[in-house]
Amino acid sequence: MTGSRASGSLERAPLGEHTRFALDRPFHHDGGLAFLTDIPANALPLLEDPAVRELARVCEEDTPLSSPTDIHDYIRQSGHGSFSVWEDQVYLSSSDGSDPTSNGRRYELWLPLRQTAARARRFPLRRPFSEFGAHLLHASLPAPSRELLTRRPDLLDYALVLEDGVPLPQPERHHQRIADFGAGRYRVTVDGVDFSSAAGDAGAGERRYEIEVPDPALVQAIGQARTLEIIESDQQLLELITRNVAENNTCLSNFFDQGTNLVTYLRDHGLTLHGDVVVLGCGNVPWVPLRALAEGARTVIANDLQPVLQAFPDPVVEPFLDVLESVLPQLRAALDARKRPAGPQQTTFEGLVHAGGMAFEHLELARESTDLVTSTSVLEHVMDAQAVYAAMANTLRPGGLMAHWIDLRDHLAFHDPLRFLHLSHDEYAAINTENRLRASDHLRLLEDNGFEVVDAAYWRTPGDPVLRAPWLPWAEIEPTVTEADRVGFDPAFQHHELTDLSIVGMRFIAVRR
Repeated sequence: MTGSRASGSLERAPLGEHTRFALDRPFHHDGGLAFLTDIPANALPLLEDPAVRELARVCEEDTPLSSPTDIHDYIRQSGHGSFSVWEDQVYLSSSDGSDPTSNGRRYELWLPLRQTAARARRFPLRRPFSEFGAHLLHASLPAPSRELLTRRPDLLDYALVLEDGVPLPQPERHHQRIADFGAGRYRVTVDGVDFSSAAGDAGAGERRYEIEVPDPALVQAIGQARTLEIIESDQQLLELITRNVAENNTCLSNFFDQGTNLVTYLRDHGLTLHGDVVVLGCGNVPWVPLRALAEGARTVIANDLQPVLQAFPDPVVEPFLDVLESVLPQLRAALDARKRPAGPQQTTFEGLVHAGGMAFEHLELARESTDLVTSTSVLEHVMDAQAVYAAMANTLRPGGLMAHWIDLRDHLAFHDPLRFLHLSHDEYAAINTENRLRASDHLRLLEDNGFEVVDAAYWRTPGDPVLRAPWLPWAEIEPTVTEADRVGFDPAFQHHELTDLSIVGMRFIAVRR
């Protein structure tokens, strides 16, 4: 489908060179001012490319109709040159509302040439690939592509993974689905490429794999079209927001979802965000650190193993602040006061410190210089947990707080969250995506490093996603792991209590003594 619904949007996304396909008469009346016809068969293969479909145009006597839309009622009611390229048909209204079958004008479907194919940059993915589960392979990004995608994260959603020169068929948000189902699923992040062969045997095969990063001009044109989309109803809007929070690690899921969880959790215990804060594992775009800054922190260190953006692009900042003006105006005011220019069309915020590309325990933080350290779904991944807890104790002032959410499931088998406990140390070494510590191990590390737990709550298997779970005190957890289950685990886990083994998520607030 096409993405914009506002008149005049075509002037913002130049047509450039196009391939033309005549639209055959008769056009079939679809009610009101709308008419439809089949897309020519030889155009359909080109429309399989989402970028081509997004920029497709319907022209009347060589003049583009003015209002692409995917709301067919809009075409029926408003007319005046609105159109939709939808599945294998074109819906349109003529520029003056006349019947396109009989008005004598020529109608064509114009599809952009893939000029970007020649300009798109391809980077080979180097073996050996890391293998996870039955299907998932992981490759590091080649340095030039990492630099480009770090500078232009808006290109990530349009980057392709190619197998012997042919794009893999299924972009995917969750690495778990890639691991479970394979079949050419893939995702590209600045932390690397997770992918699966279309045939399911890429790990053993000799196929050539590449990442293709698109022409930024095409991505900008698509973005301009999409920014003018209209949501047809409150229900569609709410469903879109919910889906975005569940499937993306971006503004909605981090600034609004994780940020609200943190603020609410502290507030429920009479605590506030203040002073100097460190956010572990904030991701490439420091949305949670920005929320902490907006909520009153003096400084916030945004830390992640992957690079952290040094500044926000202005085309992101301004719409974001406009949204805040509508829903959280006090936070808009707080961030407006901290805005600082950071180069052409770039903005940073006073007090936000970028510390990406380095593990937290290797940061050179001053002793007793921090008031709060927080993370979400990070501490299950650290391989030297003792070093991380010790580093948190070292940087926190006496009375300083930590607030963490920890997902204790096997991240390659969310449907079987304790599967990795069956593997021996040597067997799991080849996977090694989590540290496999249980809830009691984290509580012990807190005690050993001089922390007192203010609040701790848990959820058990089976359960909902970690931030939507019914959080319960330890004493209220009814074990779901049986003695027979425990015997089947690796001996390293057989000494854990059944309740401990049944817990697959925990959150806690702790204070440094």
